[in-house]
Amino acid sequence: MRYAQYEIVGLDNFFLKIYNVTNQSYGGENKKMPKQTFFNLPEKKRNKIINISLLEFAQHSYRAASLSRIVEKAGIAKGSMYQYFKNKKGLYLYLINFTTNRKLSYIDRHLDSS
Repeated sequence: MRYAQYEIVGLDNFFLKIYNVTNQSYGGENKKMPKQTFFNLPEKKRNKIINISLLEFAQHSYRAASLSRIVEKAGIAKGSMYQYFKNKKGLYLYLINFTTNRKLSYIDRHLDSS
C-alpha cells in the first residue's frame, strides 16, 4: 500500500498514527497482536470474533466493553480468547489496526481507479 497518497485526505495523519502505533510490538516478549493461534482459526470463526468484538466496542466505551460478553456471543471459552489476544487492549488495538487497514485499502482502490 502507498500511504503517501493519503495526504489529500483530512484524516491521513490520524490513520497513519494509528497504523504505526498498532503495528508496533506489544508486551515484553516483543510479540505482535493477535497471537498466531488466532490466525490458525478458520476464517469464519475469526470473522465472527472480529464482528462481535467490533459491535461490543461500538456499543460500549473501552472501559465498559466486556470480554465476557464477547466470548459468550461468540460461543467460545474465555480462556480461548487469551490464546488469541494478550488482553482486552490487545484485542482493541488489533481491531483499530484491522479497520484502519480496511479503510486504507478501500481508499487505495478508489484512488487507483480515478
